[in-house]
Amino acid sequence: MAARRDYFNRFRRLDTIYKGAIGLGVAAVLVAIIGHVDQHAGLDLRELFHDFYSNIGTELLSIVLTVFIVERAIRRHEEKERTEPGLKARLIAQLDSRGSDEIKRAVAELRQASLRGADLRGAQLSKARLQSAILYEANLQDDVLTDAQFDEKTVLPNGERWTPETELARYTNAAHLDFWRSDDPQSPACRLVGRV
Repeated sequence: MAARRDYFNRFRRLDTIYKGAIGLGVAAVLVAIIGHVDQHAGLDLRELFHDFYSNIGTELLSIVLTVFIVERAIRRHEEKERTEPGLKARLIAQLDSRGSDEIKRAVAELRQASLRGADLRGAQLSKARLQSAILYEANLQDDVLTDAQFDEKTVLPNGERWTPETELARYTNAAHLDFWRSDDPQSPACRLVGRV
């Protein structure tokens, strides 16, 4: 039952992609058949097969294939994000460890890491290489980001991209006038976490 519900939810989420692909596929077949009947005064499946490759139906079919390839790429990305919690947990455990070698290894691996929704409160991220890292909805309160390296591909907790003008204290210092907190109750940086 749960598997059926999961399949239905996944289908419903991808419905727009499949609807567009199916619509284009039907259009491709109709264009091919109508064009063939118009040119040959009847339906000859053998001729239709040959004509199919030389009309617009072929172009529409390539669009359908492109849509399915893009959908597959999106699915792979989602699967990668689902498998990364293990990496995230390992990195966070290493950051919390007392051994400086463990911390150095964890900090070195943060580049391009997806730390979406991670609770990194108080992490020592000095000199961390956070280029292209995804910190969306992460809690960076009380983190030490001295000499941490970012780039324009780094996604900050509020979803914005890092720029040289980014004031990081807004994510780390609770006394900051514009201290960022999430409205998402699932986020460890939620403004309601810890309140009764």
